[in-house]
Amino acid sequence: MQHKPYFKVGSTINNNDIIWNLTKPKLIDFLREKKNTKLNIKDFNVNNIDSKFYKEDKEKKYKTTAKIDSEVDIKKNKLKFKKKSRTRIDIKDKDLFVDNTTNNLLNGNEINKSLIKSHKLSRKKKKSKIETVSLINLATNSETDSSYSDNVNLVCINHPLTIYELSSKLKIPETEIITNLFLKGISVTINQVIDISIATELAESYNFEVVHESSKLPVKFDAKVEDSIISSLKPPVITIFGHVDHGKTTLLNTIVKSTAKEAGGITQAINSYEIDWPYYTSSRKLVFLDTPGHEAFFRMRSLSAQVTDIAVLVVAADDGLKKQTIEAIEHIVTCNLPCIVAITKVDKPDIEISKLKEQLAKHGIVDESWGGNYPIIEVSAVLGKNIDFLLSTICSLSDMQDLKVNLEQLGSGVILESHLDKQRGYVASIIVKNGIVKQGDIIIADNHYGKIKSITGIKGMKQEQILPSSVAEILGFQSVVQVGTTFNITKTEKKAKYLIEKKLYQEPIFDITKILNTRVTLEGYNNQSSIKQLNIILKTDTQGSVEALIYAFSKISQDKVQINVLNANSGEVSQNDLQLASSTGALIICFNRDISTHLKNLSHNLRIVVKNFKVIYDLIDYVENSMINLLDIEYDKVLIGEAIIQTVFSMNKGSVAGCLVLKGKLEKNSWIEVYHNKKLVHEGKLDSLKHLKNDVNQVYEGNECGVLCKDYNLWMENGIIKAYNLQEKLKEL
Repeated sequence: MQHKPYFKVGSTINNNDIIWNLTKPKLIDFLREKKNTKLNIKDFNVNNIDSKFYKEDKEKKYKTTAKIDSEVDIKKNKLKFKKKSRTRIDIKDKDLFVDNTTNNLLNGNEINKSLIKSHKLSRKKKKSKIETVSLINLATNSETDSSYSDNVNLVCINHPLTIYELSSKLKIPETEIITNLFLKGISVTINQVIDISIATELAESYNFEVVHESSKLPVKFDAKVEDSIISSLKPPVITIFGHVDHGKTTLLNTIVKSTAKEAGGITQAINSYEIDWPYYTSSRKLVFLDTPGHEAFFRMRSLSAQVTDIAVLVVAADDGLKKQTIEAIEHIVTCNLPCIVAITKVDKPDIEISKLKEQLAKHGIVDESWGGNYPIIEVSAVLGKNIDFLLSTICSLSDMQDLKVNLEQLGSGVILESHLDKQRGYVASIIVKNGIVKQGDIIIADNHYGKIKSITGIKGMKQEQILPSSVAEILGFQSVVQVGTTFNITKTEKKAKYLIEKKLYQEPIFDITKILNTRVTLEGYNNQSSIKQLNIILKTDTQGSVEALIYAFSKISQDKVQINVLNANSGEVSQNDLQLASSTGALIICFNRDISTHLKNLSHNLRIVVKNFKVIYDLIDYVENSMINLLDIEYDKVLIGEAIIQTVFSMNKGSVAGCLVLKGKLEKNSWIEVYHNKKLVHEGKLDSLKHLKNDVNQVYEGNECGVLCKDYNLWMENGIIKAYNLQEKLKEL
């Protein structure tokens, strides 16, 4: 029997040996020992060699581990092993992979989809990721399509800014701005407010073109609602602009048949009215907003310009254009608003309408009869002259605007006012710009959200929903919302929380309540040690009043005394306010807010000043006078005489200068300056004056006298004494 040959490693083949050809080769396991070894023959596959040994080696590893660890430990080890293996994968898009099924090269996108296994995400995380990507894409598109792209280096600085806010405007890191100021000798922190002059100088150093009026910035308009089946016309929102005391409220009261008046005879808040006016064969709903004319209510007027559809500019025929009239024209031009000019008080004698029209033309408001685009109507609220014509013109102008809204979409609009009501809670006055707002909806504004519990219309009636252009008060927010913020309706509370979480990383709205605190000015920086502080706790009826008063305070010169607002909100005076005022010496200033009898008695016992005002004029005057009272008395020096020191006497009370009066006179208790070699060595009060041995009050020119000062004894011969009368200067800020 012939044995089947086998080959031994390291053996040679002789010519006489028989060579057998193996038709189906099999892999024989490596034999570690020759004795009692069983051959394990398996199918041979070249592609499986490495994986086979790796797999068997791995199985042996896990079998050994199983003898030592428990089953729980094995699972943990397997999980760790899988995680380590997964994190070691490093696939780059430029690498090429071959798909064995198609024999095609896979590009980067196919690699990501076919070969890389993503982590198993929960539905919540996947949804969050998709929404985040969509928000990023939306932000990117809005930035690319922005109409401001051609004006990158144009920036508006019209109020003091914190370092953080300036950094957001200029897109420059805060640290770089702080370093820049430090090198100029000004040390600030990220939350400190710098004056307009410093902010302007900084912006210009970074090659920005600075404007101080928002009207000089390019205007970005909202896209109009596209024509569709669900689009419908909305009532126009008409805002009344004009200078204080020019007859805005009187004209509006005539239109709406009202006799309401505010304290002091001036408007101090945004008031809204609705009327139905017969226009041809139909009845038109018109919504009016009455704006305050006082300078302090700048932000209220600016907000009204943003939500209005038609502007009515009221100008008194007997007073002409004033500061707030010109400001209103700037708002109208900036927002590109359709405008009607109503010239009031035309019933008064000695008025010149043509001269007033010339003044308007200089500011770009040209009458239609002169070839312009603005209808100018002469009205009289007292006589009812041309009121009907004014309303008809408003309706005609509204038809030309084609004001369309989408009633099927979720509601959106603007917060007009916000305050805390002691009985009802947090109240927000809103105006709807698009969609419908219903009771029970989830509303979100800035970083606040809530469920609308109740809706109150303009006439005080409860209602279920608010249509576009309507103004109403809602309950539902958990805190006071900042005036001027936009609001939106969301489908669920979960969506509202998500949007708020994303908004926290956006640029914050400018907080005017912090504009006065720790403000740095170019003039006052080197004299900070001499600047006094007036601490104020401000309590008002509404959030809009807070902003108006802070704006008014910022217009007061603060080079000598700086207003420091410790707390400012719309609410009643609390015991915490009294404690804060007691520890800081602050004044509690209330605007249309009464204080309870208990707290009034407590404030009296603690000697805390609490003042309540109904009119903004009186409040501002009181604050200015309080600032003036903190100033030190300053004097003007009037020269009354001059003397030369001839000799010096030593006495028990001190040294006495024997003098000869050269000019004018020396007077007891006058202010003197002592010079030696033309250098000022002392100034102070002349305490004692003697002629011969007698105490006198005055010594005139050509006479000798003795001069004594309690706090100065270093008299020197040939020194010069100049005497002055001090006249108290009028204190000015």
